[in-house]
Amino acid sequence: MKLFVILDKAVRGPFDRDQLRQLAEAGAIALTTEASESATGPWTKLQEIPGSAELFPQRRRFEFKAKTFEQANRPSAPPVDHRDLIAAANKPLQPPPASLPGPAPAEAPPAAARRPNEVEEILRINREREKELGLDALKPMQARPNRRLRDWLVILAVINGLFVWLLFANKGNVTVQMFALGGMVILSAGITWIMFFVMDRY
Repeated sequence: MKLFVILDKAVRGPFDRDQLRQLAEAGAIALTTEASESATGPWTKLQEIPGSAELFPQRRRFEFKAKTFEQANRPSAPPVDHRDLIAAANKPLQPPPASLPGPAPAEAPPAAARRPNEVEEILRINREREKELGLDALKPMQARPNRRLRDWLVILAVINGLFVWLLFANKGNVTVQMFALGGMVILSAGITWIMFFVMDRY
């Protein structure tokens, strides 16, 4: 049996049975694909042609196998229903009557003092030795000399001495004297701001 089929709105074929099976496995044709024994028709669906169902083999279905886990720690008692817990919590507390016969409950013995372990004992001995040697006492810190003031005075003396020399060396040159006075003021203010407001004490 050879059939023509319509693929992509065009007539293809003829295809024999093996070729039709290959097309079906590739997904090119389906049971709703129109086919005919003639290229001119009439066209019918493949599912209406006898024996065409054999061209479409049943697809294999892959499923995950259910895995069983061994339960090692089984509960010794059945689980408690939460409704029972709620009902027990809502019940009022009823103290036992004092007139019931029976011996008086014995008082619990006082708990024994916890003995320090070896590590705590070693730490305690070390602390006692440190206190005996005076290692906990803080040593008085010596005041650091203020080198910043000394450096500031030295720098100002050198720079201002240079400008003073320019003032007296150029008495007749007013321009040089004005630049010397301006440089003296600007550099003195700038060095003072940098050393006392920007830099830390050293």
